[in-house]
Amino acid sequence: NQLVQIKHDSLLNTYDFFSEINGQYLVSETLPGEPINKFIEQNESPTDLTDFIGWADQLLDVAVCLQNRIAPVIHGEIRPQNIKISANNQLKLVLFGFCRSDEQNPDARELSFFPLERIWKNLDSTSKQIILRSYS
Repeated sequence: NQLVQIKHDSLLNTYDFFSEINGQYLVSETLPGEPINKFIEQNESPTDLTDFIGWADQLLDVAVCLQNRIAPVIHGEIRPQNIKISANNQLKLVLFGFCRSDEQNPDARELSFFPLERIWKNLDSTSKQIILRSYS
């Protein structure tokens, strides 16, 4: 699997990949701590603008790294819940939401981060009509 070969400072390392009867699994590095949205909420002092700029730069750098591979890798779920901040203020993008087991019933707050093609089949006809009208 090509995910095992990808190395980047802002991406959790993947050590192995395997399939079993009930699904596919990644064995990756663990990172203690909270997702970035919880990290910011729990921080007693306001987060410095230079931290946000640094994190944005790190996130863009890892996205470019994934996209520029010979076989580009599309993450598919870059959202606050999949971004952690390490003890040394380094951003780490958590690996690939296609492994999530709760994808069929995402939290309503998460839907705005999902690509439309991932949620389209589960939308009711009224929601589909509203979306289609807004893009016409």
